[in-house]
Amino acid sequence: MLNEDTQPKTLWSQTQFDLLYIALSRSKPDIFIKEIMVDLNRRGFPPEYVLPRVRKKLGMVASNRIKLILRKPRS
Repeated sequence: MLNEDTQPKTLWSQTQFDLLYIALSRSKPDIFIKEIMVDLNRRGFPPEYVLPRVRKKLGMVASNRIKLILRKPRS
């Protein structure tokens, strides 16, 4: 199980995290953020791992936004 202190080991995963941080900080559409989260989850980074990292880097508002986005059904 990954913990909050585990660093992504590949360029791909770090790039995905960077894209997520940028998307959240620039208020990109929810669907874009959800696609990144789904992709991260498929690659072994579940929301339980991603949310603390987002909270640490961007704050609670960004973390809560992801939680809300993930609760929405796909359109």
